[in-house]
Amino acid sequence: MDAEILKASAGAVGRILAVSCVGVYCGKYPKEAPLMSQEVRKGIGKLLLQILVPALATHSVATSVTAEGLKEMWPLFVWCFMSVLLGSSCSYLVSKMLSLEGAYQKAFIAAGTFGNNVGLPLLILATLCKEPLLLDKYPDCKRQSFGLIMLYGIPWRVAMFGIAIPLLKKTTCETITPDDVGDIEMLAQSNEEEDYQEDQSPADEAGEGVETSTTTTLSMFYRLREKISKLKFRIDINIAGPLLGIVIGSIPGVQDFLVGNGTSAPTLPVFGDLLETLGEPVVALSTMVLAAALVPKEGSVKEFCKPEVIKQVIGLCTVRFAIVPVTGYALVYLSKSFMPGSGLQWLVILIEFSVPSAQIVIVSMAAMGKHVLASSMAPVYAVQYISCIFALTAWTAAALYLVKDFEDLPPVEAVL
Repeated sequence: MDAEILKASAGAVGRILAVSCVGVYCGKYPKEAPLMSQEVRKGIGKLLLQILVPALATHSVATSVTAEGLKEMWPLFVWCFMSVLLGSSCSYLVSKMLSLEGAYQKAFIAAGTFGNNVGLPLLILATLCKEPLLLDKYPDCKRQSFGLIMLYGIPWRVAMFGIAIPLLKKTTCETITPDDVGDIEMLAQSNEEEDYQEDQSPADEAGEGVETSTTTTLSMFYRLREKISKLKFRIDINIAGPLLGIVIGSIPGVQDFLVGNGTSAPTLPVFGDLLETLGEPVVALSTMVLAAALVPKEGSVKEFCKPEVIKQVIGLCTVRFAIVPVTGYALVYLSKSFMPGSGLQWLVILIEFSVPSAQIVIVSMAAMGKHVLASSMAPVYAVQYISCIFALTAWTAAALYLVKDFEDLPPVEAVL
């Protein structure tokens, strides 16, 4: 592995560390009112998720893809699915080994399943694309890599918001005091009655217990309809952004009219310029918010020394920094000869296999009011992100080395 690769990988992770230090400072000082307090982070988080990230996703995808180029990009979706499947399987097995149960097991599996598939990859690629190693081969490296990252994340978001979040909503791990037992028993009984009433179909009520072939058929129909209606996948704006970008880039003439293709200016530059301007702060803001959120509160340092925290840190780091990347890198190397894609596309896929857990898991738990569960996972995340500095450097260097060996693949200009 030559010095150029080591320099590029160390520079990318060093930039992450530098921006994170600014975020840590903003999350801690001034002490009376930190620049990035919990309320401020909440507001910035909403701004990122609802405006800035979708704008970046739409612009980067719309200017990167074409109808012909999408035929070469399908491995992004396959490898994203593989990453989620691999992470969930390994996390489940490790959680069993650690004897985690109930809500804590589900939270651990979610953390091991979903990597930080946007924020960190964007920052890593934004730095790597300044290096001659990539810039000489891919002149429009940054824009194209951002588009690939956003496309990769579409299956991730469907799995996250359509499967993982609904499962976490059903978990319970809040602290219970003896005085609450009576109220909880009453609540449980009330919930059972409500569940029974919800399960009663119109056919059941009409039949009033009379079993006939007609009422049985109607009952089965209504129950099947109710079950199907509960299978809802949340298609939020973070999925709509890349999809809109695909539509714009795939329709002949629309791409040139609205956003251009990276080499030529659009006919109507207002729309593309607006999206590009809104997307520019995403990398810095998301990294700072993440770092500020992981700053330990006063007197909470002892939480990091608890045996259960140490146990989960070791388990999660083993999954995210050892099992998943080793397996993923090996599979990519074995399959690169018969799957299409540019070297830049393969680099994005490899980096996605080596990132730490997505912070959105903790954010979602807090948003659902599961503060005990979120607080129990916060120290695990903090230690994981501190330790990821060394792991990310090593895996980024390995990814660059492997991609350098993929020189037989067509350059990205021939694909996009």
